[in-house]
Amino acid sequence: MLVRGSRPLLVEALLNLLDNAIRVTPEEGAVVVSLDANGNAVRLSVEDGGLGVPPEERERIFQPFYRIPRTSAGATDEGSGLGHAIVRGIAQAHGGRVEFVEAPRGKSVFRLLLPPIPPPETTTVSPRSPATRGHPPALTEF
Repeated sequence: MLVRGSRPLLVEALLNLLDNAIRVTPEEGAVVVSLDANGNAVRLSVEDGGLGVPPEERERIFQPFYRIPRTSAGATDEGSGLGHAIVRGIAQAHGGRVEFVEAPRGKSVFRLLLPPIPPPETTTVSPRSPATRGHPPALTEF
């Protein structure tokens, strides 16, 4: 699964998603990270163990400085409220998006969706063709 982009920015997006998930997950909870792809997107998902996001707050959580107060044991409401806004900006800068999905039991999943790099086209060259003069074709690392 390959995407084209700025490694430092993509790492920053992942760290923001993880930091937010850890902040809202009680000590006995779990944070689950998964990565998968289909033809349209590479999808990085971070599921927290928190209380979820009320429906009326779901779009506001991507606004800069917006924070939802947390009251569960072990969860904190520390932070600047910039994490999800930063992730959204990074996703958009890479031609992608970030989305919120409600998981079972009210938990939250944030998905970073980025356009994949299509696999390189392969060309078969005969070992005896004039281009190779009896030598196997060179491999290129992508």
